[in-house]
Amino acid sequence: MSERVILKTPRLSFVMRDEGDAPLVQQLHSTMATTRYLPGKAPWSHEKAEERLRGWFEEQARDSTTKYKLLAEDGSFIGRAGISRFRSEQFELGYSLREAAWARAWRPRLQARWPAGSSNGSLQQVSSPSPILKTSPRSASSRKSACANARGS
Repeated sequence: MSERVILKTPRLSFVMRDEGDAPLVQQLHSTMATTRYLPGKAPWSHEKAEERLRGWFEEQARDSTTKYKLLAEDGSFIGRAGISRFRSEQFELGYSLREAAWARAWRPRLQARWPAGSSNGSLQQVSSPSPILKTSPRSASSRKSACANARGS
């Protein structure tokens, strides 16, 4: 089955998910670092990845929003990014990246295209009109991004 590309930039492709993507979802959320801000705060099993993938398909059918599969220019899977429902009447613009992709500096490239981001890729619209930026104090790039976003650059 050929991949349905939704958005393509010179470095990234946003691609529709398919039912066989559970191994990629598990790979994405297989470390404590990539799950620390997610419910459960533990690496995902294959069963959890399949369950969540089914949930994303249901959310897409219901809300017409999803987090797309994110591929690097070489076609390798690096994470997910897009829009999803957050709580009952709010939406989230966010991304999650495989821990192996962090060193490749994808986060700054995504943040340059979106108004804010965080160490785990979650951008949350809460009760204010501006997004909340969560950063990791141990990460120099995270602190740099936070400062740039605070300045509006």
